[in-house]
Amino acid sequence: MSDIIKKSNNLPDDVYIETIDRQYADSIFLQTNIVPTITPLTREGDIDIESIPKYLTHLYTLGVKAILVMGLTGEFNRLDNLKRIQAIKVFTENNQKRFCLFVNATGDTEDETIANVRTIEKYNIDGLVLAPLYYLNNSTEIIPHLQKLKVYGL
Repeated sequence: MSDIIKKSNNLPDDVYIETIDRQYADSIFLQTNIVPTITPLTREGDIDIESIPKYLTHLYTLGVKAILVMGLTGEFNRLDNLKRIQAIKVFTENNQKRFCLFVNATGDTEDETIANVRTIEKYNIDGLVLAPLYYLNNSTEIIPHLQKLKVYGL
């Protein structure tokens, strides 16, 4: 895949962001939708571990090919980091290679994000999402945030 990765021209020279070549994007990403998942919870607010395999089977029968776990459905801010990681682990363990699997590793702090990536990279995933942290005061803090992540090899 290294031949389809290129340096973004919109960032300072010391920031390297991997971007996917347009031809690759057209051939893979535009062939399917990446469906953001919900995370089933119990009445007590815990991860409903028993429902996730059933939910994945349901998505599969609908023809879903790619999913994003812990990304866009609003529960990210409502779950503590341990529950986020637990949900990601259960989704990955029950994927059974049915989906192209993307997960959001963003934590509540930069250090937590780095720890999350180190944990999640051991799981069988296809892509990792790192969102700008919601507590950043303004967009000028995004580049230093990405530079810090780069120092840690992310």
